[in-house]
Amino acid sequence: MAMENDRSFQNANLLKPILLTLVLLLGLVGVLLPNAQLPVVSLFISALNLLDFIIHEAGHILFGFMGEFISVLGGTAGQLLVPILFLAAVLYRRQFLSAAYFIFWIGQNFINISPYIGDARQQNLKLISPGTLFTGEQAIHDWHYLLGHLGLLWADHFMAAVVYGIGVLVMLLSVAWPILLYYYQYGRNSSTPTPRQRM
Repeated sequence: MAMENDRSFQNANLLKPILLTLVLLLGLVGVLLPNAQLPVVSLFISALNLLDFIIHEAGHILFGFMGEFISVLGGTAGQLLVPILFLAAVLYRRQFLSAAYFIFWIGQNFINISPYIGDARQQNLKLISPGTLFTGEQAIHDWHYLLGHLGLLWADHFMAAVVYGIGVLVMLLSVAWPILLYYYQYGRNSSTPTPRQRM
């Protein structure tokens, strides 16, 4: 009887990880295939991109007092730092299932950043920043500036591909996270019978 109760409890708890995995999988498809006909997912990804942009610009301001190079780098650093801080907070609070959302967000940011890095030499992207809106000055291309100062402009496409690959792997981890967490919590316990189960 106790075994049946344990199994029904585990099955009930499996529903939430499965649903979360499906939601994150849809999000992954929305990020990797932006032209896919997924209206609700596309709206969510657009909202996330807007949030990333706001955080990016805030990062320039936040790190602005640390010199020009760090200020320029601060946009990208802010994009990654904010979801990492949220992830650290939920892990500290032991809200392990919620961590999947922030792992997803970190991966999405890597993918969001990669075209910007890949455009460092050609500078074809249309850049928008609060400075250009208010002053009319041309926006600095962050990654042209950064890689130029580091003597790495020649590697922009390679670096973009690596960052994109990291983003895909991190997002795949977010999709797998709920099921891995469920297995960690319940699967390994059920594989080793307790004394009561042996009887």
